[in-house]
Amino acid sequence: MDVSSESEKSHKTGVLGNFPLILGGACLVAMMLQVTADVFAKYLFSAPVALTTEMVTYYYMVGVAMLPLYALERGGSSLVHVELVYGHMPRWLKRIVYVVSLAASAAYCFALAYGAFKPAMQAMAMNTYAGSLYTVIIWPTRFIPIVGFGLLGLVLVYKFIVALMGRIEDQKADESVNVREAEYDE
Repeated sequence: MDVSSESEKSHKTGVLGNFPLILGGACLVAMMLQVTADVFAKYLFSAPVALTTEMVTYYYMVGVAMLPLYALERGGSSLVHVELVYGHMPRWLKRIVYVVSLAASAAYCFALAYGAFKPAMQAMAMNTYAGSLYTVIIWPTRFIPIVGFGLLGLVLVYKFIVALMGRIEDQKADESVNVREAEYDE
């Protein structure tokens, strides 16, 4: 396999892997544009843009909040850091705590996704909509939290498997703890 096809493959994987993040960003931009247009139309023409509240509430905000969740846990980052006790633990205990916390977090994310599935199916069956003069179908947005928590759970499972295989970067983790301890000492 030549080098150009390798880089194309990694580029496609990167774009595909970032699609929910890009979609969440698109929701943010669309929300900004629609709210800005609504404010201008409201004050300049006394005619606000129809369905702005519904679109922002049911589509844009849900997409902005749920779709990029997985990206917060990718790579070396993490959603939650509690270092009061963790920083003083021996390396072997840190490894155990890390692996257990990944497993528990993944289970929690999958439980949230599972719990959101039944209400989403009920909303779809009822063809849920919102609005008064104009209506917008909102049942598809009930599936966005399932996607968001599912992706986050998959990233956590991946990190769990990597941690079990012993590929935790202990030196990097220890360096970050030492830097934070130095900050507390100042």
